Amino acid sequence: MKSGIIQSHELEPITWSEAETLIPQYGPKASRLLCLPRCWTPPFVVWPEELVAKLTTTVDDELATKAWRSIQELLRGAKDIILRSSVTTETIWDRGTYESVQVSNSANGIDWAKVREALVRVADSAVGRKTAVIVQVFLKPSEVGEFGNVLRVSKTRDQWELSARTGGSVYQTDRVNTQRDSSPAIDQPLAVRSGITRERFFGPIGAWVNNSLVRGTSARVNCEWILSESTFWIVQLDGEDEDYVGVNPHQIPIETWPEHNEVKSELILAPSKADILLWDKLRVLDELYDVNVQSAPRLYLLTCTAVHDKKDDARFLTQLEGDFKSLFSKNIVIRTSGLASAEKLTNLPRTECLSPAEAVNWCVKTVNIFDCRKGIIGWPGVRHSSVHRCSCQRMGSS
Repeated sequence: MKSGIIQSHELEPITWSEAETLIPQYGPKASRLLCLPRCWTPPFVVWPEELVAKLTTTVDDELATKAWRSIQELLRGAKDIILRSSVTTETIWDRGTYESVQVSNSANGIDWAKVREALVRVADSAVGRKTAVIVQVFLKPSEVGEFGNVLRVSKTRDQWELSARTGGSVYQTDRVNTQRDSSPAIDQPLAVRSGITRERFFGPIGAWVNNSLVRGTSARVNCEWILSESTFWIVQLDGEDEDYVGVNPHQIPIETWPEHNEVKSELILAPSKADILLWDKLRVLDELYDVNVQSAPRLYLLTCTAVHDKKDDARFLTQLEGDFKSLFSKNIVIRTSGLASAEKLTNLPRTECLSPAEAVNWCVKTVNIFDCRKGIIGWPGVRHSSVHRCSCQRMGSS
């Protein structure tokens, strides 16, 4: 296997074991995409993490020209392209954590400046983690969904779960047994066939995964797919890295919730009743809890606008870090949300447990994604008016 830039049309599909060896350089998302028959997924180019790091941190005209030339063939027949992260340490549990950015082929076409701007956004969403990038032809989907035989579905690998979203938030879920299915022809597109139900259409694909792709391994797989113009396309393959040994939950120490303190912050605010009704992810306080009881989670409000307008002010950042430390001390989790009255957004940025200093840095990086002053969120495939906010909480038991 050669290193460097990989163009899908120049390389035959690789084996699952070969893909695993490429993960440190290309990440699991890109490496496993290389396993698919080429007519089952939109054409793509993969940039290794080393190249992505150089393109986003230095000005190197030679490297930029090399990267730009590698996607020229994609641009010839594509209306749009999409830049997708492939973080080298990403697992199946991280799906939706990192950003993908669609680049539209407008009347003026797509140039390197547009691509690099999208590349920087994708790399920044990895928050310091090494990431390769997939540049892929973007196809507008009429349906999206998943198809997997992970352990939560069944102990038997032939049992698959198929989910589909056909519009808005309407989901349909079916179970599919692939035991009697035969693998489809890998040199033919996954075109819709008259009289074949969706679950029976996916049965042969599951058979191909079990009997060809991961044969001889213990891997369980979850596929993400789209339907575009009467053809199904597989756009992602995730291997389940399940903990087969498991742990005894009674033996895990759980840190108790700290006693409520009376520290006041001018920046990080306890939400009012109006705030709870206004913001999508704060609604849970009104819908599931009595806010006056001890068991209610303590969520706090920090508007992105407040951070955006003073993100270059050292005194402000010091004050914000002090407020994080006073209110939470550690184990700070920050999530982002839009207005409850707006179209619900999915896969918005969130964190794992952070220290106060890490929380400040994450807030500053994240608000750069949004044009908070105009009240516009720019997100892959989504654009609507909203004022963005972050909710903060200390993780632990109630």
